[in-house]
Amino acid sequence: MQPDYKLAIFDIDGTLTEIKPNVKERKPRLVTPNHLGEQQAIPGVPEKLSELRQQGVKIALATNRGGVAFGYNTLDQAVELAQEAAELCGIPDVPVYVCPYHARARGKRANLEFAREDDCRKPNPGMLLQAMDEAGIIPEETIFVGDRESDRGAAENAGVRFFWAEDYFG
Repeated sequence: MQPDYKLAIFDIDGTLTEIKPNVKERKPRLVTPNHLGEQQAIPGVPEKLSELRQQGVKIALATNRGGVAFGYNTLDQAVELAQEAAELCGIPDVPVYVCPYHARARGKRANLEFAREDDCRKPNPGMLLQAMDEAGIIPEETIFVGDRESDRGAAENAGVRFFWAEDYFG
């Protein structure tokens, strides 16, 4: 059955990818990868994304990477992690939007350049609006899939339909 949308935007962590079990064992509190090789595609996700592409749906990724503001990694490393996720999911050529800002970033390691609020940080709609603008697709023809309340809020603030990852990928 053909989807009734033309653009599907996906969160990355917990939606498309998860921390590898051996990494989680060593770093049980890790939620978002900080280094290449720490993540893997969630089973079934690459197949669903491939199916969407075959149906002509455009795909984009939008991810908060507040670890940049906290000094866990650089902006370049955060972009590489997001690109690694796209590759693991079989969609290496899709647009990837990364928001490195976090208003609560403090401490010795914090990168103060990114320690602020920004329109791109979900639940703000900045990344979703940019993805739609660059794809030339309106909100009524767009969905956003995520796993956190901030993802749902971003969808609402951008005026697009939202799906929880566990429901969407079933």
